[in-house]
Amino acid sequence: MLQQGNKTSFIGSAIVVIIACMFMFYASLIFYNTSPVIVTQGASPLDTTFQQSIPIISIVISAIFYFIAGWLLYKASRGVDIEKFSKNMWAVAPIAILLIGAAFYSTCYNHAWVLTRPTGGLTDEYVLQYYAAKVFLHLHNPYATNFTSQILQYVPIYYRTYLGNTSTFVHNIDYPAFSFLYYIPSALIGVSGIYQDIVVTATIVGFLCYKSPPYLRWFVPVFFFLDYAHVFFPIASITDICWVTLIILALLYRKKLVLSGILMGLAVSYKEEALVILPFFLILMWRELGTKPLIKCLSTVAITTLIINVPFLMMNPSAFIKDVLIPITANISSGGIGLSAFNLNISKHVYTVLFAVAIIIGLLVYYKKFDIFKISGITIFAMTAFWFNARSFQNYFIWLPIFTVVLIITEANKLNYSKGATNDDNTTTSIQQTLPHPTN
Repeated sequence: MLQQGNKTSFIGSAIVVIIACMFMFYASLIFYNTSPVIVTQGASPLDTTFQQSIPIISIVISAIFYFIAGWLLYKASRGVDIEKFSKNMWAVAPIAILLIGAAFYSTCYNHAWVLTRPTGGLTDEYVLQYYAAKVFLHLHNPYATNFTSQILQYVPIYYRTYLGNTSTFVHNIDYPAFSFLYYIPSALIGVSGIYQDIVVTATIVGFLCYKSPPYLRWFVPVFFFLDYAHVFFPIASITDICWVTLIILALLYRKKLVLSGILMGLAVSYKEEALVILPFFLILMWRELGTKPLIKCLSTVAITTLIINVPFLMMNPSAFIKDVLIPITANISSGGIGLSAFNLNISKHVYTVLFAVAIIIGLLVYYKKFDIFKISGITIFAMTAFWFNARSFQNYFIWLPIFTVVLIITEANKLNYSKGATNDDNTTTSIQQTLPHPTN
């Protein structure tokens, strides 16, 4: 297992995570760039629409690539002997990155609909969150506010979330309260919340470099720049970086039970995606620290979530419950790069059941096989569950490998601490000699 490996096994595991990210990147490129795109130009970029017809072969190849990525993340959790392939990888990795970049920029950016996305409008999630923050600053209840005018003004048709096959789109803030409280700083000083997301992205990259042992610091920026979406999505107003950052910090400081509980409480109070990560995080806490620390952490998560959301619930119970449950109760059109990409014509309730079953099975396997999946379980099982969700978009997946990266960093730091303690005790046998070799 990785936690029993040596310095070179951590470096090898980091390289394997890079390869997994490459496969995820290639999967996205295949999925989005082998499909005929019909672009209908409107009077303005906000009115531009597009249709994609995705070939079955593209869906199958993308699914295979995501499976390979998951298998590689599993291998990373077991430890990898860098000496067996490092010489080849240092030659292959730069070439692969260049090919990925060339494929993306030459193919994807030739499509008019891509050119209009960052320049012709904002996502509906960003507009709802940012303008809800402005409404809150004016002492009004965001959950009792209709944001139709802002959606029509700033959000292109292809970024609106439509209800079924109707012309009605989601126009209420359909996330928990921290989703808009987060944007209060930028709304207060009157700048775009996108700048706030960029600052958060840069800060967490720098902080992870700082927390990494010297021999892994190179890996953090490589990870973020490996997939264009890690940089492009925050700039393009896809607002996931907040909950991702909160979970990263919760993993880094998971032994500080109150702090990690507050961070996870803020994350699940930001977006529902973090709620999927929470039970796997709790399994990690349970198996690592025991039952009493788990209860303390979970209690802190619950208290934080209540403190953030209950005031808005009390202001207008029916509006709060109705809006927050829109992703579950509303007839939102399905789509993405998971099972729904096959257009199976099954109801949203079937997807919901499959999604729930995938989470439950993942939790059981993670708990039973924790010694195997400790490092990569959160990523692998959350990724598998999202694949069965009715809405399984790319941004649900691209950030998940970072949680494996964080756990590699924490395990590597444990090794450094143990090595320092061994040296302090004047033990002549090095830790590399006493620990087992990585399992391949």
